[in-house]
Amino acid sequence: MNILQDEATAGEFLFSFMFFNVAMLVSFICARKKQNCVFVWVLALLFCIYAFWDTDYYSFRYIFFHLTPSFRDPLYYYLAYISLGSYSIYRLIIWGVAMLLFYKTCNRFGVNKNLSVYIFVVFSLLTFSFARASLGMALYFYGLSCLLKPNMNNRRTSYFSGIVFICLSYFGHRSMLPLILLTPLAYIQITKKRVFVLGCIFPVIVVAIRLVLQYFVKDNYAMGGQLSEFSDAVRGYATVRDFELNWKFKLITLLRNMSHYLICLYLLWSVWLKKQSIMIPPYIKGFVTMSVVISIIALALSLSDVGVASVTSKRYLYMTGIPLCISLAYTVQKGLCSWRMLNVLLMVSVLWAEGYFIGKIISHY
Repeated sequence: MNILQDEATAGEFLFSFMFFNVAMLVSFICARKKQNCVFVWVLALLFCIYAFWDTDYYSFRYIFFHLTPSFRDPLYYYLAYISLGSYSIYRLIIWGVAMLLFYKTCNRFGVNKNLSVYIFVVFSLLTFSFARASLGMALYFYGLSCLLKPNMNNRRTSYFSGIVFICLSYFGHRSMLPLILLTPLAYIQITKKRVFVLGCIFPVIVVAIRLVLQYFVKDNYAMGGQLSEFSDAVRGYATVRDFELNWKFKLITLLRNMSHYLICLYLLWSVWLKKQSIMIPPYIKGFVTMSVVISIIALALSLSDVGVASVTSKRYLYMTGIPLCISLAYTVQKGLCSWRMLNVLLMVSVLWAEGYFIGKIISHY
């Protein structure tokens, strides 16, 4: 094992390509079954553990074996120490907990888990498998599920658990801080009038986010320990190299982003703005609302001209993975979205994933 390796070999890309397609096929078959197919969840977890396809796998491995200060989140130091020196065990702990929380969130909402994991594999597995922010995301949305759908027999415990998990998400990844602060927005009712108003003030949001990012990047807003750490994390992203240098990478990135925005817009319309929205429970609406909030942040970031914005925008957009998967699965389960429409929505995700793998494999041969 070469810990200095910073990108997958042709064989590793081919392995990831085949593994992903097998997981996608198996999840599609199991999505039609009534029995709970735990095997698909195990496949998804294994893909996350051996996510050779992205450079983060290798940079994270280098940091793991050297325990360098690049671990911006202290939690991962502690996890590294209890991983017995095994990078695979280390990733098993991180993504194992994240997948378990995703599974538990589906269970809390009564959403078909086979259908959820099928959508997850096609739509979100790639972006979920490489970034440690996935743990923070899973912690956050499990906590949010406790707030939006508390246990009727013990509401106080549910609310307390929800707050604890949401706060813990910050230690999973510091980029969760804005979501934690914006959590009350999950209870807002979305109407056509409010969507129109939001569209009118969106340029103001872009300017505001640009100014905030400039403060963080320049460290002019490091007020206290926690904000200082968050500022460090933001400045760290500002130094990330942008690999999207040619039209092929730009096309893949466009398709990847479109896959998130497309499903988010579809759910916004189906869950909030159509007449059938009265059939949707508040907890699903809350998940869709937070997906819309995150998407707005991501879009505003992508339109900002601060160096950090491009990378940060992608990070936030990927955070919509869990809520969009669960919400979309619910609409299919309740007959509000047909299987045909579901697969049309997922087609963009398939195109960018397959295009990415094929392009990488060809470029290595």
